[in-house]
This record gives sequence, structure tokens and C-alpha cells, in this order.
Amino acid sequence: MNDNLARVMLHIGGGDPRGGIWFAGIEEATCWQNAEHIAKVVGCSVREEHITYNSGKSAYARDDEPTLGYDFFARIACELSANGCKERTVKGRKWLEYRRTRLFWPNSGVFQINLWPLGKKNTDERPPHYPALFGLANWREYRKCVRRVRFPMIEEFWRKACGSPPVVCFGWSDRSAFAKVFGVKLTELSVRQSRVRVSDRPRVILANHWAARGNQRFIETDAMTVINILKEEWKISLP
Repeated sequence: MNDNLARVMLHIGGGDPRGGIWFAGIEEATCWQNAEHIAKVVGCSVREEHITYNSGKSAYARDDEPTLGYDFFARIACELSANGCKERTVKGRKWLEYRRTRLFWPNSGVFQINLWPLGKKNTDERPPHYPALFGLANWREYRKCVRRVRFPMIEEFWRKACGSPPVVCFGWSDRSAFAKVFGVKLTELSVRQSRVRVSDRPRVILANHWAARGNQRFIETDAMTVINILKEEWKISLP
């Protein structure tokens, strides 16, 4: 593992990790460009124990980031926020203003992570500059290394430092990895509307990735199912 891979291996996500909910994805949909890009992102991060994460302005969901995941997170978190739904709307959608002014901010109670540290435009892509940038011999060894090094650090931070907050995982195709990190038994999940799977102990929701659905109606249905579980069943609320 070279220095670049070691840095991104320890960098798990961004936002406010305590007192609210976590959103967990498979990997970022953008690429690490070079060593300078890595140093810039990790250099302005908060360090706790063995991990780093973005906080403050470096974690904000900017208007110039058309990330569907952030939209999905904002729809859910806005409905759980005591103040989020009272804010003015943007184009008739209240969650857009929440995304702009509160999502991942300090004291928002909203945090996001990704399982795999090397972002790609799609999960099947293999960026040609990654082997040299990260010292990768092959992708199989990379995944073994992540499972051995990164997964335990995420689990420890989530459980011991943050008190096991509820997690909403997106990407059923990587269910075994989510289960490993958050201690979920896949055989004991209950199935809800839109095939959203739920573990009550620990409180973990596994949903299909929004990009895989390819249909706005399904995305809305998934969001409402997740909101109902968090708000009505688990009584989760956010600032």
C-alpha cells in the first residue's frame, strides 16, 4: 500500500457523525485525480483515532455538485429534521433548500461514508491512472486490502466512537460488504415496500442504489419507505 492509497483508505466520508443518521454508499462517483488532489481533500479533514472525514465547508453539498445521492439523502433528512421542513422551498421542493443549507453541516446529525475508497464514474470502470497513483497490483488485492484495513476502522468508529447510529445503505449488490461493516445478518432481514430490507438490531436499512432503479417513481417510493422506518418505527429525529 503506497502513501496515496493509505491516505484515502483512512478517509471514510464527511458530515456530522454523531447523534443522527449515517448514509452509506458503495463508492464515490468521481475519481481521485492525482496526489495533489488527495492531499487537498485529506489535508482539510478532521482526524479521529485512525480515520479522517470532511467536516464544515469541505463536507457541504455544493450547488455545482449534481449528485443524485445528495438529493436522495436530503429528501430523507429533511423529513426527519425539526426545522428542515419549515424552510422556504426551491422550485416547490423543500428538500432542495435543506440540501443547500443543512445537509452534512455541523450539528446536522447527518453523515455519509463509502465502502470503497477509490471512486469511479461507475462500478465497472477501471481508471487507467489508478494503478500508478495508488500502487495497485490488481483490483482483487485492492478489495482484500480494503476489507482488512478500512472496514474494521469504519465499524469501530461507527460503533465505539459514535454509538451505532442508524445507517441507510444504498447498493444491494454490495450487501455482503455492508453486512460485514455493520454487523448485519442478511438471513434475518425483513423486506418492506420497494424491496427495502431492514435490520432492527443493529438499526440498518439496505436499499437498492438509486442509479440502479432508473425510475423517478421508484426513487420516490424508496425514499418514503426509508422515511417511514426511520421516523415512525425507530422514532429518529434530526435538528
